[in-house]
Amino acid sequence: MSLFEITDEAKNQIEKLLEKNPGKYAVSLAVLGGGCAGFKYDWGFADTKEAIGNDDHVEDWNTGRFVVDETSMLYVAGTKIDWRDVRIAVRNI
Repeated sequence: MSLFEITDEAKNQIEKLLEKNPGKYAVSLAVLGGGCAGFKYDWGFADTKEAIGNDDHVEDWNTGRFVVDETSMLYVAGTKIDWRDVRIAVRNI
């Protein structure tokens, strides 16, 4: 049983990120102190399988991997990981 949900679109984007970065083992997420609400999301990569802690949570679906460290699972558990491509345009008038 998974502790969080990853949508198909998020899985597709994770797979694309790993394809563009062939030396990386998994896409990673860590929740750190800071940001507007007291937390910030630090997206990155785990370089190797060995770089993942024994208590970290890994979702592996053969074509992609996503890892959340043990401490961050307190904030990520029960959530849905999704991908939205939002474009914002700013123009000077």
